[in-house]
Amino acid sequence: MSNSRELIDQALEIQAIERIPAIYQYLAGGPAPFNALGLEMEECYYDAVKFARACVAVRDAYGYDNIMAGWGSIVLEAHAHGTEIRFHHSNKYPQATRPGLADPSMIEELEPVDPLSDELFRVRLEATRILVDRFGEEYAVMGNMLAPAVVAWELRGYEAALMDMFYEKELAHRYLRIVLESLRMHGERLREAGADIVFLEDDFTAGQEYVPLESMIEFDLDYSTSLVGHLKALGHRVLVHNCSRLPLVERQIKAMRPHAIHYNAFNVPEHAEMCRRVKGRVCLCPGIDEGLVYEGPPERIEEAVRRAANELRDHDAFMMGAAYEVPFSTPRDNHLALVSAIKSLRR
Repeated sequence: MSNSRELIDQALEIQAIERIPAIYQYLAGGPAPFNALGLEMEECYYDAVKFARACVAVRDAYGYDNIMAGWGSIVLEAHAHGTEIRFHHSNKYPQATRPGLADPSMIEELEPVDPLSDELFRVRLEATRILVDRFGEEYAVMGNMLAPAVVAWELRGYEAALMDMFYEKELAHRYLRIVLESLRMHGERLREAGADIVFLEDDFTAGQEYVPLESMIEFDLDYSTSLVGHLKALGHRVLVHNCSRLPLVERQIKAMRPHAIHYNAFNVPEHAEMCRRVKGRVCLCPGIDEGLVYEGPPERIEEAVRRAANELRDHDAFMMGAAYEVPFSTPRDNHLALVSAIKSLRR
């Protein structure tokens, strides 16, 4: 039997596998596993050894096949560029208190950031190196990164970034180009740390309630596609994540050509037909709606896993997990039911 790392490697290469890998993102159910070790979230952000211990504790608590070398705080990249953040609670993610580009005139001072020059980023990269060195042969250690547009939302402020797409297009392109350069360096530092899989959060189409698709392509997809190309040139396998309610999965696959794409299977119309159309082009990672994982009961979660897997029955390889980060207060039995049901799937 292949180990967890080998299963994920095979899935990413779309090779036949013995069983379906179960993957997670961010903290997958909250800090309880590492709280049991006497650790809280805020202190882990400032200590690479504690950060690595926390990542391993989350994996060990539920039995996933990967280790996530990064958490779901979507403000760290923007913080490195000047966004002010605060830990309102020592056991929760930090929150942005003032966007770095709240005053657009600050664009003149904005420059690309080397992750090693930022106190919080440096910790995450050092933790990644620890995880790869200690666990990289057994588990797939996934580096974590946000797409340029997602960083821009926290750097400029979400509403301001949306308005820039209409009225200040050159400004939007200026800060997106700078963010892109920073993320390119982030990819290089991850590779130096030994990670060769990047989990890229890109909620493409998340703004379609307010912004035309053409604008989302111009200010989101085009920049993400450029970033993915750079990551692949560095030797990374890229897993693109999109948890939006209108996931244009096939458009992302065509533009980015990632190794894998992770999405909410509940939000894709005619999911089975889409799966058939992209067979052989990308490793699919259909996610079970995190609301269902939270609410349960376990029998409904298991049934949803079987249904989603049946829609990929003609695929040699795919992966599965929750569609997004499992809510912190999710009952443990629900979480374990999700992982157990996925790992019971055989090819």
